[in-house]
Amino acid sequence: MSYFDAFEGTDEERIINYNWIYYFDPNLSFDDMVLYNINTMDQKFLMSGIIKKATEIENMSQIIELLLRDDVCFTALSQMVSSFQSHYCCLICELGLSPVMKHKSHEPSIWEHGYFIPKMETGIVQACKCVESILGEPPNRYKQSRLIEHKKKWKDLLGIDADDIYKKSGMSYLDFYYHLFDGLRNPSAHSYGNIHFDLERKKTIEAQCFAALILRGYINKHIKSYEEASGILNFNKGLLERVSENMSTKLTK
Repeated sequence: MSYFDAFEGTDEERIINYNWIYYFDPNLSFDDMVLYNINTMDQKFLMSGIIKKATEIENMSQIIELLLRDDVCFTALSQMVSSFQSHYCCLICELGLSPVMKHKSHEPSIWEHGYFIPKMETGIVQACKCVESILGEPPNRYKQSRLIEHKKKWKDLLGIDADDIYKKSGMSYLDFYYHLFDGLRNPSAHSYGNIHFDLERKKTIEAQCFAALILRGYINKHIKSYEEASGILNFNKGLLERVSENMSTKLTK
């Protein structure tokens, strides 16, 4: 869900619960439904959640199937979610996926900086771990054979040329990967009691956007077709056909 939503709202803890409704009746209001394994107070809190139609779950079948099949994807995506839970930025705006930039990023005010530093550090470390789980550590720059082999890995795993420019930083993808490890990850992971006052939110966002592009490249390269993934997961097509396209609530409208 986080990946499909471009990590929107991932800074909030998403808890997935499964509750049976006793004799579901579509003519009853939610307050009149009887749910198993839940007390009255918790049932009230369910009203602040979101409702997903069965068709919306099936729309995620390519990602679900890949997560079940591929531990690399599961690990990388888990770390990307963790990064955004620690420090949020709008990927849609930051990567120019929308013609209108609705959520312009800004540096913390000086009185906020101390609060944001550990969140930004964790965001960077987890973004780096996301990339590392896919590509491994950058090779020794001075060993030409290792460097060539590593660049081929980018093409094979991601469909990305490591020498292309990562526009958000102005560096090549490969150069930014070295910078991510040495210039961003290391100071964030090893503070030795020093407060990381020189850390900018801009640098954190560059790290997260980079990791998101690497993750997207890996996913696009390894997912099966929509039809094949849905078939493997054996979705109930009869049930899906009965879901109304116009079905909505105040929470999902």
